Amino acid sequence: MFEAGNGIHYYIHEVAKLDDGRFVIPFRWLKVDNVMHADAYTVEVNDQNRAHIKKNTIRVSASLLSSNFLDLESRNQVPAWSDTTIADGYPARMPNPLRMVANGDPFYTILVDYFSDDVSGNRSKAWNKHWNAYMTNRSLPRELLQHEFYIHFISTSQHASVPEQFKEFQKQIKKTETDPIRAPDNTSSTGSSCYRIIVNTDPSDNPMQAEICSCMGAAANHPCRKCKVGGSQVDKATNEGYHAMFLSVEPRSKSGIFDVVQQQIKLACEGNETALKKSYTATGIKDKYTEHWINDILSQFKKAVDNGKSKAQATNELKQWTKDHADVIYSPFLTTDSFDPARDTPIELLHTVLLGVLKYLWHTTHTSWTPDQKKLFELRLQTTNTSSLSIEGIRAGYIVQYANSLIGRQFKVLLQSAVFHIFDLVDKTHFRAWKAIGDMAALLWVPEIDNMETYCADLHIVIGNFLDSFAEIDPSKMIAKVKTHLLTHAPSDVRLFGPLLGAITEAFESFNAVFRGASILSNHRAPSRDIAIQLSALEGVKHRAAGGSVAVERT
Repeated sequence: MFEAGNGIHYYIHEVAKLDDGRFVIPFRWLKVDNVMHADAYTVEVNDQNRAHIKKNTIRVSASLLSSNFLDLESRNQVPAWSDTTIADGYPARMPNPLRMVANGDPFYTILVDYFSDDVSGNRSKAWNKHWNAYMTNRSLPRELLQHEFYIHFISTSQHASVPEQFKEFQKQIKKTETDPIRAPDNTSSTGSSCYRIIVNTDPSDNPMQAEICSCMGAAANHPCRKCKVGGSQVDKATNEGYHAMFLSVEPRSKSGIFDVVQQQIKLACEGNETALKKSYTATGIKDKYTEHWINDILSQFKKAVDNGKSKAQATNELKQWTKDHADVIYSPFLTTDSFDPARDTPIELLHTVLLGVLKYLWHTTHTSWTPDQKKLFELRLQTTNTSSLSIEGIRAGYIVQYANSLIGRQFKVLLQSAVFHIFDLVDKTHFRAWKAIGDMAALLWVPEIDNMETYCADLHIVIGNFLDSFAEIDPSKMIAKVKTHLLTHAPSDVRLFGPLLGAITEAFESFNAVFRGASILSNHRAPSRDIAIQLSALEGVKHRAAGGSVAVERT
């Protein structure tokens, strides 16, 4: 929705009139040079005075809009639609149903990134596992997204899995579509605005993203959550199979994954464990949330047969039960509107590059050095001029001493500086790989993209260069490590979400310290509840400290 002032609202999928008399149907609002624009379909009126919607789109400044749908309707100026346009369903979407929900207020959509991870509630090394979920408002300017202040706690539990927690979150955001959040708004002509919430992405680490996508992950024959690459070890060892690991092949989709999970439920209802295991192997799809119900269905099938029921009767009863409880047995990530887990889990730079391919390359490099070579590298690294690098200081001694236990911050140092110090400490193959990963990182860590086509073409080339050079060092890694293959999906993720810096998880990871503080100070009897109460109080303090207002009911 776009508010033009004086209570005039323009919604997508509604016909509007430009100041030059042309009709358009906006389908997306966006800012260009900080000025609101609309991407819109054009409407052409033929000799019979019938309006036809053309498939080509134009971009117009929102300031050129002169009449919205309600204005045209009140003046009886809504064009008469052609039969083709009516068949395509455009007029049926007018007026936009959200107009009635908004009830005269401006109606906005807030996109949120939903992050989930397993986190220890202790500061010590003793593992006190909690499943946590945080979110951030993706509608904010990108420079604010990495600020800890804009990370918001959602839920935590030592017992409920991430899909179980997301299911409750899904219920809350689903309500906002028919009962939006209303808040005071001094910029609105009505004094208030309303909002709905939609999940934009899930930028968790790779194992969690694989679970969200119902994918078995790196150990599977088909390890990629975003495409169907892979096969048996024999298949991947062939020229065609190995080459496919360097490519982004047939993409997975929410509907495709959901169909496979439904088929697996059907096999469970039939008690066919052998076919079920073959499905896991052949597809790489095994939903952890639904797995509980599959095991329960198999158990119920065996119990029914043992009690004298025929296999057909047991199968029919279980199929009816699954049909009646479909909202319970399937992962909420597969049933959330506007969220496709295979598409909306972008490549995450921290875990895929820094703690992924760079870590592999660093290990193959330093493990071949003699003590004298390590000392020489340490001296060179310590004397690095950091004036043009995005790092404050280098602890070279620590990096060399604990070379196998580095974290993202230290890998950033190596990514930006190591290539200048290893030219005579490694062979040509390793040096070529270090130069290639430097070229790739320089493109991946860009904050803004001026030309998307050029950028994606360049990114495709540098990723290919790195994978080729890395495969020369250790060809088996292309099969054994899914993170190398995931890089091939970076260009498509950039087209969908912009610079991948916007989906990096470092801010979420740093927010774990806030969570641990609340965990340590909890009552330890109902920790998740106590932590949630503490962090909700903290959210209230943040809101008031930032100048936010609180609606108070007067009595």
